[in-house]
Amino acid sequence: MGAVFDRVGRLASKRPPLPRPSSEEQRQIQGGHFNINILEAMESVSLYETKMVYWLSEIRTLADPTLQARSSILSGSPAPFNAFWRALVYNREPQFNSQSPNQKPADWLGISFGYWYLWKKLKMKRLWQENIFQELIFSKILETLAAPFDVAEGRVRDARRFFVSENGKFGWVPLRTEVGDHVCVFRGMRIPVIMRPRGDRWEFIGACYVQGSMDGEIWDLDALEWRFMSFV
Repeated sequence: MGAVFDRVGRLASKRPPLPRPSSEEQRQIQGGHFNINILEAMESVSLYETKMVYWLSEIRTLADPTLQARSSILSGSPAPFNAFWRALVYNREPQFNSQSPNQKPADWLGISFGYWYLWKKLKMKRLWQENIFQELIFSKILETLAAPFDVAEGRVRDARRFFVSENGKFGWVPLRTEVGDHVCVFRGMRIPVIMRPRGDRWEFIGACYVQGSMDGEIWDLDALEWRFMSFV
């Protein structure tokens, strides 16, 4: 049996893909004849981080509509900010612990998130065009401080698409999710799923992450209406 407790209201743009070598560059690398152009590589990283900064701003304002489009993603009241950075890492520790796989990250990881964002802003500004050595020093400092969050975010990147529900919840859904799809829960499951109505049946889209609804909180909702759900 399942119950619908929300619907997908908005979907953000997809996360910018990591820059990768072209097919020709990959052939050269495999043949051991590839000479890296440092300035071209840094420009590629800068373009990627610029896209990341804009994407982070997009999903931050979707998650917290009280913010203005030009607001820094580090601004806002503590509770929404805390929920946002936790959602970026599925609210789990940077390193997987088989003894405690559902352990939530300590608050200090939010500080690392701040450095992670500033690290991207530094790359975006192309300081290396003026003083490459100064840029390398600043980048190394921020990279070290951002490392814990970068590791945690790297474990989950590219797997889902950011969404906001009609009730204001946010998180991650499968890439083929559409606006209007239902957020459901099945008896015996803690993890919510995305379902799409197909007449009197349902299409299973996949599991999703809903910030604040991953550790049994769904079962406390009073308005859950359980029904038998037939699949296509």
